Amino acid sequence: MAAERLARILAQVSPTLTSDPLAQVAATAALLTASVSNAYLAFRALGAPTTPDGLVAFLPVAAVSELAHVALLGDAVLVLLALQQPLVQRTATLVLAGFAAARHVRLLRAGLGSIDTFAAALDARGIAHEVRDTLKRPVVWASLCLLRPYYVRSGIERIADVSYDDDWEEENQQDQAAHNDNKEQQRKHHPARRLDVYRLRRRSRSSTGESGGGGDDDDDDDVDTAAPIFFYVHGGGWIAGDKRYGSIALLSHLAQRGWIVYTVNYRLAPRHRFPSGLADVRKALEWVRNVGCKRYGGDPGRIAVGGESAGGHLALLLALDPSSKVMACVDLYGVRDFDDSEGHRAKHDQGSYKQFITHVVVGKRIRDHSDWYAQHSPRAIVETVDGSVVPPILSIHGTHDSLVYVEDARSFVAALRRSRDATNPAGDDTSATQQDVYVELDAAAHAFNIFPSIRGEALSLAVEAFLKHHLLKAKL
Repeated sequence: MAAERLARILAQVSPTLTSDPLAQVAATAALLTASVSNAYLAFRALGAPTTPDGLVAFLPVAAVSELAHVALLGDAVLVLLALQQPLVQRTATLVLAGFAAARHVRLLRAGLGSIDTFAAALDARGIAHEVRDTLKRPVVWASLCLLRPYYVRSGIERIADVSYDDDWEEENQQDQAAHNDNKEQQRKHHPARRLDVYRLRRRSRSSTGESGGGGDDDDDDDVDTAAPIFFYVHGGGWIAGDKRYGSIALLSHLAQRGWIVYTVNYRLAPRHRFPSGLADVRKALEWVRNVGCKRYGGDPGRIAVGGESAGGHLALLLALDPSSKVMACVDLYGVRDFDDSEGHRAKHDQGSYKQFITHVVVGKRIRDHSDWYAQHSPRAIVETVDGSVVPPILSIHGTHDSLVYVEDARSFVAALRRSRDATNPAGDDTSATQQDVYVELDAAAHAFNIFPSIRGEALSLAVEAFLKHHLLKAKL
């Protein structure tokens, strides 16, 4: 029906274009541009990630990878438009649309295949899950086909901009007051060292699902102090990003299932050089354990950490530090080899990553501070740490990630396994130290889970199953 309606509209527009040569030329140029762009993105989505994308340029490719069903509809529209064109333009458009459609079908199959990929990885560790059963439900497919937005889901409230550094606020209060006397504007002026809380909505709360500021009005007498906690760190290459964006679908999913989710902002480079951000997330985790649990809920003895990209790097550093006392870690396409000691990035970017880290993020030359970089690189840390004190880690990475290459994940997982084996030579699969899970997703790009897709839904279900397996059966 939709195709017939579009054809009727095109038939009505066609005489106008034919009678106006200039309009016809413009329409043809626009159609060819759209066709070439569509084919190029389809090519990049399945091409070998040999050329690094910028922090923004990867998003269109990731969108095509995750929304292949939508891209196929776009291919159909291009074909219908091509039928209104002269022979040469029509042929060129049909060829490009056909090329793109073939790749979009391949991407769609890869996305559907992620269901079995996640399920098999969890099954191999004996972790109970609902990945297959849930994603067979027609309502899930219908929701995804309608491009359900990734906002805070129903039944969830977000308590926004809670400060986790009262001492820092007091020290800077006088300077802030000199610029602005309004508390709300002060908060916006200092976005770092704030966190958001996601949790099940209480009936007595406002129907908006949000409350702000983190003041006394947000305190509850009925907070759930027995719920497990997921502490999440956003990505952005250590220079960008915000707690309000990223893996909102995952965080909302966990909150719907009864978890208390804390997602944190931290100071960003180049204004605040690394490891300022690491110091912030450590402080935030301490605040959650000592203050946040009492005020907003959560069991301080059941805390898992997680993060994406640069946030994955910070989450891993927390997990690999025994003093953090976390029970599990979720590493979503994180940076594990901080100084690129194995050269996986250098093969693709001719050293631009090292230049970025040296001059923008850290401000120290790698060759002059190699020991310092190794102390902040999860890949190097797992080579020296006692594997028995490292909590279980779920690492997820896509084969077509053009910002953090999949070789980085493979090398880290192999080093982690060697560390585990060194402390557990018998290979006891029932031991918590043997419960790491690595999921490598075919054709998935960087930040794939920010889009509404089957793969994103499977990720949320897999993360929930992994965390339940390790946090609900024990307590620190």
